[in-house]
Amino acid sequence: MLRPVTIENFINGGCEDLAEATRATYRSRLTQMAKRLLPYEDRVFERLPLSSANNVPVPFSGVEVERLRFWAAHQKTEYRRLNAHLLLALGLGAGLSTQEIIDVTTGDIAVDHEGVLVFVHGARTRAVPVLAVWEEILALVAQTAMRTDIHVFAARRHSPSNPNLVNAFLGDALTPPVHLTAQRMRSTWIVGHLASGVPAPLLARAAGVVRVDSLARYLQFVPEPTHEDGRAALRGHGCVSGEVSQ
Repeated sequence: MLRPVTIENFINGGCEDLAEATRATYRSRLTQMAKRLLPYEDRVFERLPLSSANNVPVPFSGVEVERLRFWAAHQKTEYRRLNAHLLLALGLGAGLSTQEIIDVTTGDIAVDHEGVLVFVHGARTRAVPVLAVWEEILALVAQTAMRTDIHVFAARRHSPSNPNLVNAFLGDALTPPVHLTAQRMRSTWIVGHLASGVPAPLLARAAGVVRVDSLARYLQFVPEPTHEDGRAALRGHGCVSGEVSQ
């Protein structure tokens, strides 16, 4: 429970609804407990910035995503391997928050000739198209499920909606090669779409964001285009008819 990765996952993923000062206090107290109770060799802490409205979690690089794939494929049991891949698919492939990942059921996944959709319910109701590279595992689970009310992630859970389910899984699993939270996966998903040129209003709807300008804080991680690509984009993506729409 007091492993460094468990503490960081809880602070940046399990209590994001709390004020930043409160989370900082929680982390400080848990860290002090860990330093007194853990074996000496385990007292290695990576203090990541607290996520907040103006502090966007750093997205994963391509190399880090591949390391996470390797991590998922080498869990100790088939059930853990499946859940690790599903966690990555819902986070990196659909940009879902921690609670949204926990709540998704097999009936919320639709598969058609255009790909895979995840239907999210609750405060940010929406349909999210899954990135093609993450579709297969979600489609397989949805198409082979015997009922539509089975939870996709951690289907054998004891509590239907335990808010610490993701943290509990990560705490029991093999330690991820990089700090893994739903916020970092969501940040990776948003930045990837921005970098690929997805229109901001479309991305905002898929992300469940009310204000399009909320996406502006992710622009710091979008790579600058080359001079040639910038010229081509600005020259070729204006109004098709040459007229401003009313």
